[in-house]
Amino acid sequence: MNGMTARGSNGKYSRRSFLKAAALAGGALAAAPILQACAPGAAPEPAKPGAAGAGGKISVKDKLVVIQMQDWHPDHNKLVRDTIQKYSDGQGWPLDISYTEGFLAGGNIIQKLTAAVQAGDPPDLMFHSDAITYQLKFLDLLVDMDDITKEMITAHGKPYAYFEKVDKVDGKWMRAPFFGRLGQYWVREDIFKAAGLDVEKDTATYDKLRDACLKASDPAKEMWGWGMTINRCGDGHSLVLNTILAWGGSITEETGQYIVLNSPETVAGIKWLTEIYQDPKWAKMLPPGVGAWTDPQNNETFLAGKIAVTQNAGTMYAKAVVDKLPFADKIVWRPVPGGPKRQKSDGAGSGFWSFRGSKNVAAAKELIKALLDDEIARPMFKTALGYAAPAYEKMWDYDFIKADRNSMAWKKGVWDDPDPGYADPWPGPPTAAAAAVKGANVLTDMTGAVLGGTKIEDAVKAAHDRAVQIYKEFGMKAVKA
Repeated sequence: MNGMTARGSNGKYSRRSFLKAAALAGGALAAAPILQACAPGAAPEPAKPGAAGAGGKISVKDKLVVIQMQDWHPDHNKLVRDTIQKYSDGQGWPLDISYTEGFLAGGNIIQKLTAAVQAGDPPDLMFHSDAITYQLKFLDLLVDMDDITKEMITAHGKPYAYFEKVDKVDGKWMRAPFFGRLGQYWVREDIFKAAGLDVEKDTATYDKLRDACLKASDPAKEMWGWGMTINRCGDGHSLVLNTILAWGGSITEETGQYIVLNSPETVAGIKWLTEIYQDPKWAKMLPPGVGAWTDPQNNETFLAGKIAVTQNAGTMYAKAVVDKLPFADKIVWRPVPGGPKRQKSDGAGSGFWSFRGSKNVAAAKELIKALLDDEIARPMFKTALGYAAPAYEKMWDYDFIKADRNSMAWKKGVWDDPDPGYADPWPGPPTAAAAAVKGANVLTDMTGAVLGGTKIEDAVKAAHDRAVQIYKEFGMKAVKA
């Protein structure tokens, strides 16, 4: 696993040793609940899949436990939840379904999953868009989803390259793709045109985008151009990371073993980005309170018609379409802008995990098949048009998807890219350590320190050192000798 030494390998670095060290390091995992759950002898034997009941139906032991990602699209959340409930009722399965938040960094979901597996009471199925498969696999929490994924590929065509990159570990699918997730940048075409701006040309680079946002701003009319924060949240993390990548920096190098964050390129990117929030020149384009925003605020402000540009998942656009906002057809998807050194797209998508010790793996896989059945998938994609896009190539034949310019633009920009990127460890491969760096909010804490008065070079070095510490806790080399 890319140089990691997890439980069940050569014993050089055990999972228990990692958990203890990671807790001391103040990384993404809290100490007490996990260490208690990892007491020797606590781990149960993996449960056998549910057996077929009367009439050949798969039976469920006790109840089917499902954890659903709650994203910023209530209509889509409800449709998926109701569909799961209806299907389970039809199978005669008692169901326990609950939500987890859309942005996992800084939360305690890893601790809870670890404790549940060790206690012998894990969920049977969880779907989420956060790419933490390598982290969950490192902690030995997962059963593989290789058979169901291959069955879905046979039925629906290959998934796009992002899923291969983040969910196949040691040649096996550990997460089964569910749907692709539109994201990156969203622009109000009407506001840009009124300001004499071109949506494509004036968002092609970060410099052009920043200048365009200033020009599009009119605070007297409650219109602000730059609707993005670098506060602790998923959107803030993405903005900081994408800027670093555009300026030629990165967290790791090609092997994914070594931290290279402390570089002149990173310093230059952070200098450019933090100037937006500190230099009075740009104040006109910043909406009130943007420094304290978390993930919902840019969505709400954009849909209220008060910002011209934001970086976000497609939930926001999809909700505008569902709610028939008067400017819904004026919202345009744009790829991540280029910088002085590179332009890199960032794929995303939701998928299904099942967990070691689950009592109902077979039923969970039947539910996956049902959710990807055409009769169910079609209304799901229609309700979330511009947010949930097919993960499998044959599903792109739906007429309403082909008619949506944003879905098709995203397909061209991300699906057709053989390496759409998984931004956190890029250009290195996905690793559990990379997921933990994101989970520890290293990048947004770095920019927060700069806004608080820390010299940029010092803040970058501190973030670099923190990432090195986390990587070492995962048994990575972290620093070149």
